Amino acid sequence: MRAYRRFLLCTQQTTCHSNNKLALLPCLSHVYTECQFSRRLFSTELKAQATLDEQRDDEEVDAETKLWSELPVNAWKLSVLTEDSVFHELYLDTRRRLIEATQNYPYDVIVEVGCGTGEIISHLEEASVPRIGVDINEAFVQHCIKDYGHQKNLEFHVVDATELDSWWQRSGNADKYQRPLLVCPNNTIMIMPEGIREQVLDKMRAVAGANGRCCVTFWNKKMFAHGVMGFYKKNRALCGTFDLTDNHVDWDEGTIETNTSYKSKWLDADDVKRWMSSLLVNVEVLEPE
Repeated sequence: MRAYRRFLLCTQQTTCHSNNKLALLPCLSHVYTECQFSRRLFSTELKAQATLDEQRDDEEVDAETKLWSELPVNAWKLSVLTEDSVFHELYLDTRRRLIEATQNYPYDVIVEVGCGTGEIISHLEEASVPRIGVDINEAFVQHCIKDYGHQKNLEFHVVDATELDSWWQRSGNADKYQRPLLVCPNNTIMIMPEGIREQVLDKMRAVAGANGRCCVTFWNKKMFAHGVMGFYKKNRALCGTFDLTDNHVDWDEGTIETNTSYKSKWLDADDVKRWMSSLLVNVEVLEPE
């Protein structure tokens, strides 16, 4: 139990918080301008290669999106809900931290982006604020409505996270809530296709606005081996079968890619700080308790 507890404390130490969505916009505009100028210098061969790379990236995003939008409920729910799951106590810890956050600041709603089968958002009743879970998988959302729809002030919606801000406006929530807490916990952002991760973060910041906040948590790369052996290898419905060679697992980089199109990447605190700094986001590293 002591060794497992160390895993619990080490894996959920990197949490980033952001209040301001506007600081990202000048950076994006500048990068876009430079990219447009550089493309004029491409030779025909480089243009062709760039097109092929973009097509390949789009195909990878489509494959991963298809996996998550069509994944059966039990393939995910049973892998994280059971008490012998390597992530079980981490989910308990995440719930506790989010409830404490609502007690320390007057958020008026919690929105979980990529809520899956509801193991986080549906267990935050003590937060005493309305809760909204969104996910791209319609089966996940219907499951959540069936199992947790009886709870007061809890709702679920099928939403593409890359369109989160436009959905927020259409749904009327932008007028209804002024201090939302946007959460994307437990490495959810890192199992999204790489090509949309920063877009999703930007959409979360847009919804949070000037008075809300975003909270994103990551699995710690130091414990990646525990995740591979204790979760991925055991979860064939999600990951299929795979070997432990570099064909599927990069132990140094903390990445896994299986034949089912499942991908994930585990970061350490320095990785998160570098990435978030490039987006002009301040990072708070939580120490073990």
